[in-house]
Amino acid sequence: MSKKIFSEKEINELSKNKYVKKVSQKGITYTNEFKLHFIAEYEMGKTPRQIFQDAGFDIQVIGIKRIECASDRWRKSYKEKGVLGLDDKRALNSGRTLNRELTLEEILAKKDAEIEYLKAELELVKKLEINERQVRNHRLKPIKVFGLIKNIISKFNLIGMVKYLCQIADVSTSGYYKFLKSTELRKYREANDLKTKQIILKAFNHRGYKKGSRSIKMTLENEFGIKMNRKKIQRIMRKYNIVCPIRRKKYKYKVTKEHKVCKNYLQREFKQNVPGKVMLTDISYLQYGNAKTAYLSTILDASTNEILSFKVRENMKLDLPGVKIVATEKKIVYRAIEEETSTPKVEEYNTLVVPRGGEYMLELSDGTKVWLNSDSELRFPVTFVGDRRSVEIEGEAYFEVAKDEGKPFHVLANGADIKVLGTSFNVMTYRGRTITTLVEGEVCLTYKDESVLMVPDRQAEVITETGKILMREVDARNFTLWKDGVFYFENAALETIAERLSQWYDVNIIFNDEALKQLRYSVEMKRYNNIQDLLTKIEKTQKVKFLIQGKSIYIHKWLETYDLLE
Repeated sequence: MSKKIFSEKEINELSKNKYVKKVSQKGITYTNEFKLHFIAEYEMGKTPRQIFQDAGFDIQVIGIKRIECASDRWRKSYKEKGVLGLDDKRALNSGRTLNRELTLEEILAKKDAEIEYLKAELELVKKLEINERQVRNHRLKPIKVFGLIKNIISKFNLIGMVKYLCQIADVSTSGYYKFLKSTELRKYREANDLKTKQIILKAFNHRGYKKGSRSIKMTLENEFGIKMNRKKIQRIMRKYNIVCPIRRKKYKYKVTKEHKVCKNYLQREFKQNVPGKVMLTDISYLQYGNAKTAYLSTILDASTNEILSFKVRENMKLDLPGVKIVATEKKIVYRAIEEETSTPKVEEYNTLVVPRGGEYMLELSDGTKVWLNSDSELRFPVTFVGDRRSVEIEGEAYFEVAKDEGKPFHVLANGADIKVLGTSFNVMTYRGRTITTLVEGEVCLTYKDESVLMVPDRQAEVITETGKILMREVDARNFTLWKDGVFYFENAALETIAERLSQWYDVNIIFNDEALKQLRYSVEMKRYNNIQDLLTKIEKTQKVKFLIQGKSIYIHKWLETYDLLE
């Protein structure tokens, strides 16, 4: 401590400074505001002499020794106890130890200050912990932490807490002040990003469909004459959550005849040196016009290599004994040929398999229409023979049966026999369950020794364990909306919803808690929408949380921390 004695004139000059609380001949009592100001300025790189000079103090009057002592004392106290260490502990600011006990008002004021600092510290820690789960390596970007510190200081109106909060968050104090200085620059960059966003959205929605970063780049260059780096486009899309939906793979479906092994007469010896003995055929796909396809079929003599015949058509037609097959993109139609000599004596069966994520419509030879849901299989005859029409189903299908009183239509599903004459109904056999829902007409459901007659808006479920049939009244439309491209669930278990989503979107859904399977929801949504739309609707109930990783979806219990994030 300096031994300098202040004169009356110097005391008067020092007393006029707003940062001086009291001054005597031997000492100066500074305000807490100046101490906090000193610490903040020192952290920014200023020297103690410069700080005192900028605060309006005459260095010659105070003396450099007194400034250095005060600087060392304040910095040491702040390092050990934080802001509380800067409080003046001297009685009546005289430098003497307080011999009396603190009054109730003084104790309360001190505790209130401590509480405010602790609140600020706790809020920062909570926010860091919440955000930490959202980033890899359990660490936030420094700029995110700086923003949290700034908000907390503003919220609680704290002074001189920068270094303390930066130490808690494990970030640089100087970096925080650089963050404050760059506010205007960030605003400028944000304004530019918003302008870029509008340009990207213009290309994103061009011609009525959404695009990825590559298509956006080409659209900007070709349609609008704007050159933009693809990495910049990707950054803006990530920043503003501009997402291009991933289009599902278009599956190719085909109807195959059940395997029949024939004797290998040729043994790959196609050259028999006898014209007309071995014939080869093939179908070539010819693309023309606006995404149109023609089909070229040829017949080649293997011995002479001559083209004996060829045919070009706009669709594929195959004439079999008693039936004509016409195949289109998502539909196969069987047409019976009305000739007595063409009717086969024995039924020949085909099997149509629809994979996960697909759907298909099939028209049988009698005119019956069948819609097959994803992950389903239908076994049916090329043409129906005799006085009975019969097919087998695994999975889910919707039937519109052509009426023929002389030939009742039978659907076999997991041991159950559904007999109809002419009606519309839905059959589901997923997970070993057999559920029949009648839309119109009448059906007779038989399982083992029990039979029931169904009327519209009734649903029958076969209980395999007991051999009984459970009947209930439903709105049949709700169970057939999938045919029209709609997901509909009414008070359905989350396990059932997850099963349907897994089949349609071809994903694996894993429950983190078995109890979550029993949660019930009512949801309606287009099947062709992004799966994220449906998951977001369910998440709004704040009961479950979905985590998507590749082709797997994990279902977790909703935590209180998610509420804070919302």
